[in-house]
Amino acid sequence: MARFKVTIAYDGSGFHGFQRQAGKDLRTVQGVLEDRLTKLLDEPIIVHAAGRTDAGVHAKGQVFHFDTVRNISAEGLIYAFNRYLPADITANQVAQVAPGFHARKMACGKCYGYQLYTGRRLPAIGHMYLAHEIRPVDGAVFSKVLAQAQGTHYFAGFCGRGATTLTYDRTLYRVRVLRAGDYWAIYLIGDGFLRKMVRNLVGTALDEATGRKPAGTFARALASGKREEGGNTAPAEGLFLERVYYDKEDLAQGIDRLDAGRPEDLVGPRAIFINLF
Repeated sequence: MARFKVTIAYDGSGFHGFQRQAGKDLRTVQGVLEDRLTKLLDEPIIVHAAGRTDAGVHAKGQVFHFDTVRNISAEGLIYAFNRYLPADITANQVAQVAPGFHARKMACGKCYGYQLYTGRRLPAIGHMYLAHEIRPVDGAVFSKVLAQAQGTHYFAGFCGRGATTLTYDRTLYRVRVLRAGDYWAIYLIGDGFLRKMVRNLVGTALDEATGRKPAGTFARALASGKREEGGNTAPAEGLFLERVYYDKEDLAQGIDRLDAGRPEDLVGPRAIFINLF
């Protein structure tokens, strides 16, 4: 029995999230991966991902592992797998790993990026990768409000309903907001994220920065842990799972890359299509 770690990118526009949904005829990333791998390897395959993404959310560096009895190399697997995959999923890396490796349990951090557009009309090219905010955004307020999320907090006030988690405590090592004209980018690197946490953080900060919610809304939700005291959930299409980290050194380097990154690489159309982390 061999265990493989696979890093993939996918366009979430055509998927109802990552997780296969039993009893529902919905296209999911997990469903496609398992179906294609099962046919390719001629054995039942179950994939275990580093985390779930919601419907419409994209990934540049999602990670999963699976086991197989087939005698196949990592090089042979990535070549064959990509031939079987649809155009909106690409396997970027495949490596054989120790039997004890687990894509979710062994992750020590993740990086998410959120791409936002504040112009009057979304650009025709790339619109499916941008959230659209039509109200004027006070950039100073937006950055100041969102910066409150950096550090270790009890994030229950920003957790989506229906989540199953033992603790709501998470640490965000870095929260960075950048702007280039009508393009905005928000990057968050942390030890873990709750269900819809990024979208709820961004949505609540936008509510304050546009005047939809009064000043202090974000702080109250953070302090109380009550979701009803927060703001709206930002749209899914702007969210990207950028990278999953599996050792502290790699995580530290990811934080350094974010701190040192050039704004022209981190925000706008270029940032949507390249891997920065």
